[in-house]
Amino acid sequence: MQLHMQHRIHSVPSRPSAMPDRRGTPIGGAMDGRPMQAFNGMSGSGLPPLEWRKSARSGPQGNCVEFGRLPGTDEVAVRNSRHPSGPVLLHPQQEIADLVQALKAGDFDQLL
Repeated sequence: MQLHMQHRIHSVPSRPSAMPDRRGTPIGGAMDGRPMQAFNGMSGSGLPPLEWRKSARSGPQGNCVEFGRLPGTDEVAVRNSRHPSGPVLLHPQQEIADLVQALKAGDFDQLL
């Protein structure tokens, strides 16, 4: 999902051929000192340790969306807290900021 300042939402097709390639974002944390490559859909266990954050309104059941900033980049990782080693989605920080603004403006209220 890509968001723009006007809160317009553009869906990313789910067909594999339409998805971005897996070259990824270089991040620190590889055991041998070389930068790792982070990419959409990679396992959360493949990321370096992140400070994951979730809403204070999240319950103890663990069914939350968590966000963590990738060190040395402007990328934010998003994961399902029930599956911390499962796939993560990566978004530029500005896209996350646009999402938060759209949520505050009620742009997604029809989904509730």
